[in-house]
Amino acid sequence: MIECKNCHTENPDNANFCRNCRNVLTRDKFVDAIEGIHREIDIKDSVIQSLENEISTLKQEIILTKEKSTQQIDQLRAGNKGLLDQHIKEIRTLNHRLSEAQTKLKTESASNGKKITAIILLAIFNIITAVILLSIYSEKERLITSNSEIKHTLDEQVLVKQKDSTNITELTSKLQTITTYSNAPIIIKKIEVGNEDNSNKMISGYGEKISSTNTMYLKPRINFIALKNERTKLFVKLFKNNKLCSGESSLPGYSYTSEVDITGDSELSLDGWGGKDMGYWKSGKYRFEVWYNGYCLKSLDFRIE
Repeated sequence: MIECKNCHTENPDNANFCRNCRNVLTRDKFVDAIEGIHREIDIKDSVIQSLENEISTLKQEIILTKEKSTQQIDQLRAGNKGLLDQHIKEIRTLNHRLSEAQTKLKTESASNGKKITAIILLAIFNIITAVILLSIYSEKERLITSNSEIKHTLDEQVLVKQKDSTNITELTSKLQTITTYSNAPIIIKKIEVGNEDNSNKMISGYGEKISSTNTMYLKPRINFIALKNERTKLFVKLFKNNKLCSGESSLPGYSYTSEVDITGDSELSLDGWGGKDMGYWKSGKYRFEVWYNGYCLKSLDFRIE
């Protein structure tokens, strides 16, 4: 035990401040506590900077991938159109030459030799036309296969970027959580629940079994690390069987509020919640949540038998 030099109250060996007068017990413990707080703040700043850099990198990758995909699609469309135009021009040329050959065949039909020549010429043009059409069909199949492969690749890229977008959302949420938590005046390490009567006398001690037959006011106690020395308002939610308990004085979304003085690493009892009649709380599952600035600092699930 450590004796306070100011009021001579005995305190636990690990205490930094007197539980009676809040006087600093030892300079070394005070300095260690302050240095520990600074180290935690530096670690949080480093994590925040790392997350911001990762989010920026992912956003740049998404932009570059979208630009590259758009360029690939435009190039494919332009190449396909030019190739088809060329094949159409060749077919029109062949049709024109074929028409000329047919006209020539009719003009020289009197001569058997000329007939044979025209027939052979016509057959050659038919063969050439068939070869070109076969080439066009093969090229069309190749383009269809190429388009399918590119579409599959683009679909895979879209899935990857959708996953990256999800990661950005998760990282942003983590960043907001860390930023919110870093503004809190305390870090709550533990919550215990006791049961007291309307004269503030404990019926069931903190952490002890609570029987429904003698319940009146459920009173939470928090064990915490102080980050700031100030008077602050904590918001409390009490759930019974997953249903929020509230009253006429409750703020929207909360059961009640409790103002406390944060003056050092210690324990604090928050205000109780219940009724003056014995047996106010029925048996079942309960949960206390302590909130600050829209962020849940700590929660505890417990039962009333």
